[in-house]
Amino acid sequence: MAKREDLTIKRMLSFIQKKFNERITLNDIAKAGRVSTSTCCRVFKKALQKSIFDYLLHFRIRRSLRLLTSESMSITEAAFASGFSAPSYYGEIFKRILGMSPGEYRRKFRAGEPLPRM
Repeated sequence: MAKREDLTIKRMLSFIQKKFNERITLNDIAKAGRVSTSTCCRVFKKALQKSIFDYLLHFRIRRSLRLLTSESMSITEAAFASGFSAPSYYGEIFKRILGMSPGEYRRKFRAGEPLPRM
């Protein structure tokens, strides 16, 4: 990958990691990378083998795991704190990625049972 693309990816990833809990659009990410939206998508997919949207969802779910396991935050609060605008959508994505609901994950964690990996 070219140096310029490396810098673009670093800028975009940094933006996502700083703003993951806010509403983020493709335009926002492209602007952070200082590229067009089409270049943004192409460079991101080439570098990480997944779409920006998939990366963002996985990143948000990964961050939410910390909230579910280390705090007494409700699942709804964890959803909002992780950047999801609706707890039902959070639950749907969580189950798609980890194969169980956030509540099931929390129960397994508290019981010391094995947990799925991302």
